[in-house]
Amino acid sequence: MRTGSVLAAAWVSLVLVSGVYASGPSGLYILVEEVELGPTADAPEWIKIGGVFHSEIDVERENRFDDGSWGPKRGWAHFTLPDRKKDLARAEWRELATLAAKPEKEKKVVAFGSTMAQRLDRNAAGLVSGEKESAQSVPYYVDHGMYLIRDDAPPAVAVRKFPK
Repeated sequence: MRTGSVLAAAWVSLVLVSGVYASGPSGLYILVEEVELGPTADAPEWIKIGGVFHSEIDVERENRFDDGSWGPKRGWAHFTLPDRKKDLARAEWRELATLAAKPEKEKKVVAFGSTMAQRLDRNAAGLVSGEKESAQSVPYYVDHGMYLIRDDAPPAVAVRKFPK
């Protein structure tokens, strides 16, 4: 009987630990306002996204620092087509373009990437540029997925109330 309890406890611990590891935080939350695909919209090799950006790192640290470098940032991010899963990346880019085309009241906040990804392990200020032309290009990550978040989720509230 004791052996069964010990095994059950070990199994529960393993499940809990693996669940925590498997679900890393999203890399970016974006209120998508504009999208530019290039060099052509039919077979894009890159995407430039304009809007308000917020990262999980910003969410975790926004109350710890008051120097203005943490928290939402309006600007542009430039992503290039990844080496693999190109069709998936292009499908997500088409969805981002669709979101950008919606009227202001219908715009949604998306989450994608992971803070575990090499290029998304910094705050939004480190990735986003104020000017479209000066946004540094980084590979687009598809492994974590892209999804809409609830309008009342803290990152969505933060980017929505960011000044125009």
